[in-house]
Amino acid sequence: MVKKKTKIEISGWGIFGLICLAFVLIGVGSCSYDSYMRNSYDYPVHIQEALSKKKFEKAYKIIGKWTKYRGQGWFNDKEKAKIDSYKEIVLSEEIRLAILNGELNRVEDIASWREGGLERLPRILQSQKMLIFSRLKMVDESTLKALCSYMNTSELMGAYIEAVDGNKSMILSFISGLSVGHDVATTGRIVGKEVMEANMRYTQAVTRYNDACNVALDYAISVKDKDFAYKLVLLFKRSLEMQISNDKWFSKDDEYYYMYSDQPIEEAKRKYEMAF
Repeated sequence: MVKKKTKIEISGWGIFGLICLAFVLIGVGSCSYDSYMRNSYDYPVHIQEALSKKKFEKAYKIIGKWTKYRGQGWFNDKEKAKIDSYKEIVLSEEIRLAILNGELNRVEDIASWREGGLERLPRILQSQKMLIFSRLKMVDESTLKALCSYMNTSELMGAYIEAVDGNKSMILSFISGLSVGHDVATTGRIVGKEVMEANMRYTQAVTRYNDACNVALDYAISVKDKDFAYKLVLLFKRSLEMQISNDKWFSKDDEYYYMYSDQPIEEAKRKYEMAF
């Protein structure tokens, strides 16, 4: 006896029903997943697990999900603050590992890849400064210059002098690497945000440069090296002074007057003359 195969036919409405059921199941699954990520998923624990295995990309992905499921909306300020703290923890650990591996030249790039990384970098480098100081001897000029943009230049220069055992050529090389570069000051009466920002960059660069010169000069004086001290005095640069020349009460476009000042050079000369 041969059994006949039964042919199951599904009408168009049946197919439509199956599709609808599939969407319902997907929706239920999605809602269940969203609920789990909002209420039960322990983000800090999973971030720490990723960090313990040096899986930084995974840690950042977890932070991204944390932001999506719990860090949205003005009413979640406490959650956002916690998320921000973990962003800094992860970036700090990533930078610490780079420093340990002798990759100080990568620190700025690493921070630039991460959201808000460059804003966090000064705090992170300050917290890692003793580790950084222990690795300064082999750092190139461009890396030193980058570090000076985010760290206290005087502290960095002092640590560098100790790291290179007072090597004069290396100290002078460090200072030359801090040259002001392409930022040129504009003097006279100034109106305009771009020009003022360029002058601010110039002021910051000159301040860092003269701070390094001052620490080096103090070192030369402490070891009674008159010739080296004199060379350092000649390296100081003029600073830039600013005054409001026209205060406009009903506009943000105040006029400012910029002028060069020889004060840093004169102070260095006086320090040299008193020492020798």
